[in-house]
Amino acid sequence: KKLAVFFEEGKEYPRALEAYGRAMEIAKASGEKKTEAQLKNAVANVYKQQKDYPQAIAAFLAAAELAKISEDKALQCDSVWDAGYMHDLSGNLTKTIAFLKQALQIARQSNDSYRQARILGQLADYYKRSKEFPKVFDSNKEALKLSRSLGDKKMEASLLKSIAGYHQDLGEYSKSMDAFRDCLKLSRSAGAEGTEVAALGDMGSLYYRLGDYAKALERYTQSLNGGRRIKDSYVEANMLNNIGLVHEHLEDYATALDHFRQAAERYRKLEASDDIPQGNTGDIHMFQGRYDEAFKIYSKYKTSLRLGNYYLKTGNPEKALAH
Repeated sequence: KKLAVFFEEGKEYPRALEAYGRAMEIAKASGEKKTEAQLKNAVANVYKQQKDYPQAIAAFLAAAELAKISEDKALQCDSVWDAGYMHDLSGNLTKTIAFLKQALQIARQSNDSYRQARILGQLADYYKRSKEFPKVFDSNKEALKLSRSLGDKKMEASLLKSIAGYHQDLGEYSKSMDAFRDCLKLSRSAGAEGTEVAALGDMGSLYYRLGDYAKALERYTQSLNGGRRIKDSYVEANMLNNIGLVHEHLEDYATALDHFRQAAERYRKLEASDDIPQGNTGDIHMFQGRYDEAFKIYSKYKTSLRLGNYYLKTGNPEKALAH
């Protein structure tokens, strides 16, 4: 097992799988079902790292069955839960929700309040994606109640951030703002800096939607500084882009372009797509009448809607309609 972990950490996945397989043979021969289940779960995680999701799902479910036999409810729950997440990565939201509901049932059978709260919080996110909004609030309400009974302030703060986001999506801006304020207060007292930084950014987006650009800029800047402090490069990239959008609306195009450039650089360093800030850069070229520059960017990043706007501006309504 230690050899398998060594190979896994070195990203030598075939050798890691071989070593885990040998360890499992020993565990199986000696009747150690609990150890066998743990090893099978480890094998599933190797497949996950390789992005071989079908193999990962099969291994997680095998681990869950072994954990059930050995009466390891925690591992059984986690393995089913992970299988659900693999379905999410595979693009199957229906199966993701089904497996998370199974995991929730296992957690309830063992009175595991911590796992119940976490699964319910995730289910709320998946229900949001499937537009089952009543279930979003029911799941979050139950998760919030459990987190408070556990005294887990960090989890409670994270759930409040999600609830604020759901209210925002439904246009319930006053309720959203109240939930964000509660989230910030709680995350600061609990030392949940990551949640605080994310909530500041989301709160900035709410102010942006409401047209209060001064407060949006303030919150985005606070989130940007927090992201840099906790070394979260994704937050930094996202906030640089968002700050650029504020300056774009204020018609401070030079500052906006500079922030979009910085955001694109951060995304590329993260090996993530820089489509969003690049597309925003194209928009500024359009605003300022530099249509050729905008066209180059829109064509490169295949932004059909923006290309449609370009053709409309440059007198080609047929191509605009096609895009």
